[in-house]
Amino acid sequence: MFLKRLYGEIISKKLINGGDIAAVAVSGGVDSMCLLFALKKLEKDLNFKVAAVNAEHGIRGQASVFDSGFVRGFCENAGIEFFGFSFDIPKIAAERGIGIEECAREERYGAFKRLFDGGKCTKIALAHHADDQAETIFMRILRGTGVSGLCGMKAQSDGIFGRQGGAMRENEGRGEIFIRPFLNFSRAEIEAFAREEGIPYVEDESNRDAAYTRNFIRNEVFPLIKGRFPGLAGALTRLGESAAEVFSYLEKKVDESGLIFENFGGIEAEKNGDKSGNNGGIEARKSGIIRDKKEAGNNVRVIPNEKNNATVSAKKIAKIPESLFFEPPLLKIAVDRAFAHLSVFRDIEKRHIDELYKLLRGRNGGEADMPFGVTAVKEYGYIVFYRKDGAEIPQISLADALKKGGFYFGDLEIRLKKVENGGALEIEKFRAKGETARREIVEEIKGGVLKREMKNETPDCGIAETVKEGGILNVNAYGKTADLYRGKSPECGSIESLENDILNKTDNGKTLYLDLAKIPKNAVIRTVKEGDVFQKFGGGTKKLRDYYTDLKIQKRLRERLPVLAAGSDILAVLGVEICGGVKLTAETREILIVNLCRLNV
Repeated sequence: MFLKRLYGEIISKKLINGGDIAAVAVSGGVDSMCLLFALKKLEKDLNFKVAAVNAEHGIRGQASVFDSGFVRGFCENAGIEFFGFSFDIPKIAAERGIGIEECAREERYGAFKRLFDGGKCTKIALAHHADDQAETIFMRILRGTGVSGLCGMKAQSDGIFGRQGGAMRENEGRGEIFIRPFLNFSRAEIEAFAREEGIPYVEDESNRDAAYTRNFIRNEVFPLIKGRFPGLAGALTRLGESAAEVFSYLEKKVDESGLIFENFGGIEAEKNGDKSGNNGGIEARKSGIIRDKKEAGNNVRVIPNEKNNATVSAKKIAKIPESLFFEPPLLKIAVDRAFAHLSVFRDIEKRHIDELYKLLRGRNGGEADMPFGVTAVKEYGYIVFYRKDGAEIPQISLADALKKGGFYFGDLEIRLKKVENGGALEIEKFRAKGETARREIVEEIKGGVLKREMKNETPDCGIAETVKEGGILNVNAYGKTADLYRGKSPECGSIESLENDILNKTDNGKTLYLDLAKIPKNAVIRTVKEGDVFQKFGGGTKKLRDYYTDLKIQKRLRERLPVLAAGSDILAVLGVEICGGVKLTAETREILIVNLCRLNV
């Protein structure tokens, strides 16, 4: 009956699929040995392969070494592939400044990840059962958990895969990796199965040590409560099921709230439903906008730079709209998701939520330090979460940049080209709005006027872009004019505004045109420095930081936005505007074209 019921659980919940390799986490105790034994029995019926993984933590001396040897010997006799790992948990925990239990779990799950990444398994089977579930929920109640904590463990989940860079990393959207086939079986049922089948196991003497919280709950607290309330475990399990239903509803509401997760490089979003952009949820147009925790990956991915063999960091941010702060039940879920997107899978305490409310009441640009290296900043209707890496982007001379023709600048790419005034600049592709086909065009720059002409075809709508007074475009599309459109070529027939998110668009069209002869030989491309000044086009001179404030450029973006500078004089803020001193005129002979774009990652 036990095996038949287990088979039904696996099939109904789709815990194991044909061709899977399920590595059972085996300590040698009765629960994990029974799971290993049972899955081996079902191996042929379910058309999958069973393996075993054991972690020796170095906590119990020779006793834990003996237990690992016991598991290895059982697997050899049963024809089960065995993977063993050994750790010095007391030493590692002391080095990290964390508790023994937490450290052991991190290293154990790190071992699971190595197996998974190495293709040794497709599932990790854990022997958690109904009594474990009740204990988990009870412990979380004592710690003051919210609704999500009351949900307890799931029969299958993507799970947490160990520590990297001070934060817990999770499976990156690769499916439900961790399975718990015993979650609806009681400890008594499992022990009865072990007796009936004669399954060998070892007793871990540390399971009786009340110094460990779970042991104290299991061996002292629960027996006392069950003496008066024998249905305790079932009641806690039902509470978890009810909480899961409520939490699922709240998650759907968060999905509709406008919560945004974004990679630096390659994301655009559009509102669901209402085309005007009002009150919609967020839908990914390109990968990088993530709606739930299981899709969250590393905070930093390394992208090879084919131009100069360097590497580039692509970071992530999370944006919570201010409106969610008026919905406290939803806010905690949103904050948890924001931290998960940044690869932080730890509990966020109430005091941290209180700090966010203080931030909300403050000025735009205000910051608050959150736990685990996360920073929160108030930005024009959002609280934005990101992690600082502290890496400074090196400057490069304009001469070297021109030789390269293009280079990576942090998570941005800068492309440069020098053309003779009166020459022709070939553009590979151009797409008119509403068309699916891409057509070749030729751009000609004569006397400061940029003309676009379709090859062999008549476009659906014409464009004449005047490079008027250097880098600022007048765009004419079917008689519509966008005055003072700074630095970027819009789609055919469309008029767009600069908006506040200079680096949050990905059309690779943020182009400036400068008179090369007016640029000093010592000009460099770098980030902002103290004392930088900028002569606004058609205006007076300002401190660069004040100029950024006027444009409402987000504080976290200012420190990485590239500028073309000669000493403290800023000649151009790339992707934004040039100064009047380098504008194009009828006398211009050489034009510097600078394009700023985000990496698509």
